[in-house]
Amino acid sequence: MSLDDLRVHTAVVDVPYLPRPTKEREVCEHLRARRPVLIVGPSMVGKTRLAAVAVRQVLPDTPLLLPDSPTALGDLDKADITPDQHVIWLDDLDRFLINGGLTAGLIQRLQTSNWIVATLRGHEWDRLQPTDQLRSPEWDVLRLFQLVLLDRDRDRPTDEDLRCAVPDEDIRARIARTGIGEYVGAAQHVRDQLTVAESANPLGYALVAGVADWSRMGLTRAVPAELLPRLAKARLTGRRRDELDNDEKYRAALDWAAREINPTVSLLEPADGTYRVYDLVLDHLATATDRTVPATTWQLAIDEAAADELTAVGYQAAMIHELPDIAGAAWQKAADAGNLDAMSNLGVLLKEWGDTVEAERWWRQAANAGHLLAMSNLGALLQERGDIAEAEHWYRQAANAGHLFAMHNLGVLLQERGDIAEAEHWYRQAANAGHLFAMHNLGVLLQERGDIAEAEHWCHQAANAGHRDAMFNLGVLLQERGATVEAEHWWRQAANAGQPEAMHNLGVLLHERGDTAEAEHWWYQAANVS
Repeated sequence: MSLDDLRVHTAVVDVPYLPRPTKEREVCEHLRARRPVLIVGPSMVGKTRLAAVAVRQVLPDTPLLLPDSPTALGDLDKADITPDQHVIWLDDLDRFLINGGLTAGLIQRLQTSNWIVATLRGHEWDRLQPTDQLRSPEWDVLRLFQLVLLDRDRDRPTDEDLRCAVPDEDIRARIARTGIGEYVGAAQHVRDQLTVAESANPLGYALVAGVADWSRMGLTRAVPAELLPRLAKARLTGRRRDELDNDEKYRAALDWAAREINPTVSLLEPADGTYRVYDLVLDHLATATDRTVPATTWQLAIDEAAADELTAVGYQAAMIHELPDIAGAAWQKAADAGNLDAMSNLGVLLKEWGDTVEAERWWRQAANAGHLLAMSNLGALLQERGDIAEAEHWYRQAANAGHLFAMHNLGVLLQERGDIAEAEHWYRQAANAGHLFAMHNLGVLLQERGDIAEAEHWCHQAANAGHRDAMFNLGVLLQERGATVEAEHWWRQAANAGQPEAMHNLGVLLHERGDTAEAEHWWYQAANVS
């Protein structure tokens, strides 16, 4: 099996692999424990090569299974064929999340007798992050993976390793400026082409930018050739837009966009009547001055996308581009077509707009069809208006099916009515599965009944993961046992995150030791926040 087969970007400059020992150990530990592992990082940072090295170290004689289409693994599952004792290789995981190709249940079935290794570009990871009420349809799959983050700056090779691998001082200097992966993968060539083309070849640039817009709207399938002019026209004005109707000029622009910059790279990658944009182009355009996807392009996506794609388009519009009206249009169309994720997300948007009647209608429809997040959201709406019995019903439905937010919300409901033992049970269930609010609430519950050591454990878990109220409560627990230095650390963390009680307590601690000026600063901050 070659590196090309594994979809490692072919280098245009021959530079030996430079080890990343810390990250290699991290990936290897997950493989040895047979945990699905997902390596996330920017394009050309070395994700796929790192995965290949780790697999070679831990499972050198294990056969690899490389699905040849987004639905290949699902098709095997439907035929009741389960791979056994294979490394399942999912480079660019987002390719396999379209059209229901991979599901959470399928990943769980596969991992019992296989090793699953995946990579994902950082901007894809960012766009798929959930909130407590909104969730991309892909998140159920992503949350099953152990995350390994590969950072372009923090995980650079050491100067000594680079010196040994690359004797040429000029090449080392270029690598220092652009990064090892970017240098060997022609990143600078890509940036230069795009920078020049924006003014020198506006039609070609518009074709590339249009395909990038398609991806930035959350659409993961390749762009059909017939949509290229429509996507590009949204990036042009006046006479330039009309020029795309000229076959000769259009063909020249497309030839430029799809031509090879070098033997391994082109800005647009053609395949079977469709086009994809080279991933480094996406990274470059994400930092461009105008990152706004044109309104006509959003409408084109809504017109052309299937129901499951519309759910992703709406999520991208709402969470990344802050365009709730577009999200609403996408989710409405998908919900009308019966998509449960869209129904749930549309309910969130409607509630934010104050239309709780319609929000409840969509949540009920999705909940009755078995959608767990919709059950949790419906329960929260019912609890807000005082329908506690029915709220509990829906929380229990979702919690018993494993939904973490519902477990937490059920715990809150039970604690509020005094059923502490069962509240603790649900908090523990959710906390053990990584729910931050449940960790914090469990810590507070334990603190109130005097189980200080375990309370500190859970507050520490949540604080380390960024929960600001947990930081404050951890500081209280630490101060009470005399660990003032640690208490100050956590109160500072919480205060810097905007937690007013931590600001107040930090001010008291500073005042008591004579730091009056800083104490007054934090008290002033607390007064303005409260």
